[in-house]
Amino acid sequence: MKDQVFHLRQNGRLECRVHGIPYPTVQFKKDWRVIADSHRVKIAREEYDHWALNISNSIRLDEGVYECVAENLAGKVYCTANVKVTGKALQ
Repeated sequence: MKDQVFHLRQNGRLECRVHGIPYPTVQFKKDWRVIADSHRVKIAREEYDHWALNISNSIRLDEGVYECVAENLAGKVYCTANVKVTGKALQ
């Protein structure tokens, strides 16, 4: 994942690639809390090794540290990204 800047009231997206044998479970976290799907937040496995976290209509509370956590019998790995939300909505 890479650090991102989301524009207020616009959509944002974080992506990560996951590999492992056996295939790991994948979780996204924000500020060390597990993220669940909601009307604004969707987590999707888009390809075999490609996961995405999509945020619609971003708000200031979306700012923070995001993690993609992959875990299997061999262990646990994670990557992090910082998200900032700019104060002006795009027209």
